[in-house]
Amino acid sequence: MVSEQERNIAVASYVTPAGWVVAMILRELSGDYSRYTAFHLRQGLGLSLLEVLVYLLVNKVIDEWIVTQLFAAFLFVSALQGLGGALKGLMRPQILFGRLYDKMFSFISFR
Repeated sequence: MVSEQERNIAVASYVTPAGWVVAMILRELSGDYSRYTAFHLRQGLGLSLLEVLVYLLVNKVIDEWIVTQLFAAFLFVSALQGLGGALKGLMRPQILFGRLYDKMFSFISFR
């Protein structure tokens, strides 16, 4: 069973890149180093970095409206999937890149 505090940290990690920073601060202040929060922080960091990368590449380099909308839709669905899993207390990797995020950001671990 996932505690309310763990769930709040997990949910915050998916709400914009600034939300991820807030989630990391909450984790450090509360000392909550569970497997659940570590998983969602890794997934949230991956999603946040992908959002920034897509923004820079698509908006600044490609500059095509339809491509921008397709990437935005993918990111939105990924965020909803992560948020839904966090609210339900599940640890499901995100669409396409979730397993990669888990490996790349393994420095965010549990104790």
